Amino acid sequence: HRLPIDFETTERWVKSGFWQLIVLTFLNSGFFIFLYRKTNGVVQLLLSAFCLASLLILISAGHRMYLYVANYGLSHEIFYACYSVLFCALLLLYLAYVSVTHVKANILKYAMFLFLWMYASVSILPVERIIFESNVALTKRSEQINLMWIALQSTDVLPRAIQLVNSKELVHKAAFNERRWRVWINGTSMDAGEKAWYQHNIGSIIAKRAGATYLSERGD
Repeated sequence: HRLPIDFETTERWVKSGFWQLIVLTFLNSGFFIFLYRKTNGVVQLLLSAFCLASLLILISAGHRMYLYVANYGLSHEIFYACYSVLFCALLLLYLAYVSVTHVKANILKYAMFLFLWMYASVSILPVERIIFESNVALTKRSEQINLMWIALQSTDVLPRAIQLVNSKELVHKAAFNERRWRVWINGTSMDAGEKAWYQHNIGSIIAKRAGATYLSERGD
């Protein structure tokens, strides 16, 4: 299955699948929480079938996300959308397990626990670095990746950006603009160097040192 050629059409196509999945996941969760234990076997069977059908929507939405990322790269919006799809997948799989095994389970408690666990996990994940490295890897497979996503990145990726520019690894890419990358690197390096000590974390300290070295080598 291929993406539509027009980018705006592709974006609408992917987002429609995402929101369909979100709505169906909440509907499924609500039905199971408020109705599943209070209805007869026929209704429970219908709810189980609805849950399994939602898993098919999940596969479709996940595939759309994969095609979009493979062709256009990863962004903050798409990263968190993919993370939301993962949350929906785990929740729907749990609902399917409950419907098949008929075990007594507190679905609301599980959903809240899953949400809090995934929220805590994403808060400590190096999201910027994941986006950066994913897009760098994808540029080797697609010419449609927007290499100027660098302008939206934080100091966390500064050392890696400096390494890529100095290595000339991306210079052969039509979408790569070395001058604009160096402008971003210069500005970010100076910003990192001007931060007060209490504004730093481990990542920004590493970036500050890399930026200082870069600027000194270029005589800026």
